[in-house]
Amino acid sequence: MLAKDNDRMESFVGTIKKLTADEEVAEACERRRRYLNDIATYEDEIKSMESEIAEKSQELENKNQELENKNQELENRNQELENKNRELENKDRELDAKNQEINRLKEMLEDIKRNQ
Repeated sequence: MLAKDNDRMESFVGTIKKLTADEEVAEACERRRRYLNDIATYEDEIKSMESEIAEKSQELENKNQELENKNQELENRNQELENKNRELENKDRELDAKNQEINRLKEMLEDIKRNQ
């Protein structure tokens, strides 16, 4: 209201408004610059995290494959051991049969000796 009556005051108020407006604009620009910078930083961090996740995921897949391979090896070895165990059981039965035959032959020999 004072500025309406005084040209100098009107000019002063206009200058103050411009400076204030410029400051507000400058602050708004600075806030926007920081905001965009923050977004770029967050995007870089997200890309870095995504890359790290992809690497860790690949490492896990590799470890999983290694474990599957080792599991397969263990299954193969287990199968081999089971086969060898069956072979040993068969040989054990063969030995039992041979021992029985030997015992039968011994008894026959003793019978022959007694009968002579």
